[in-house]
Amino acid sequence: MSKLSQTVEAPNTYALRGNGISVGFSSTSISGKPQFRFTDASGTLMFSGDEITVADSAAGTLVSVVIVDVPDAESTTFTLVLPDVNLAGDPRPTIKTIGITTVRSTTIAGPPAGQTSNSEATRLRGTAEHMVS
Repeated sequence: MSKLSQTVEAPNTYALRGNGISVGFSSTSISGKPQFRFTDASGTLMFSGDEITVADSAAGTLVSVVIVDVPDAESTTFTLVLPDVNLAGDPRPTIKTIGITTVRSTTIAGPPAGQTSNSEATRLRGTAEHMVS
């Protein structure tokens, strides 16, 4: 079989950490819904199903969850950038990527003038694998 016709084996489970943040993401589970775990100094948050937004982009798959939501003040979203990974030949490779924390100002009167969001990237390192659920 030529290299061009080999099947890509994609992961469905990721475990990553860096700079005080730990993240776990599974694109499927026994319930059939995606699962996301976010841990930082404030504690651990668990997300499932529609609480998780998944979008394809040129940078990779973007997996986002709202980790703080204070009405009429601010909303904080964490976005994990999942790189393309082929598990053929290595069922649990080490991967490097980033997580992006975005804080958005919110008010009942609408967005304030000027910049309304601020983002910070965190380097993450961990593993990707295909788990059978």
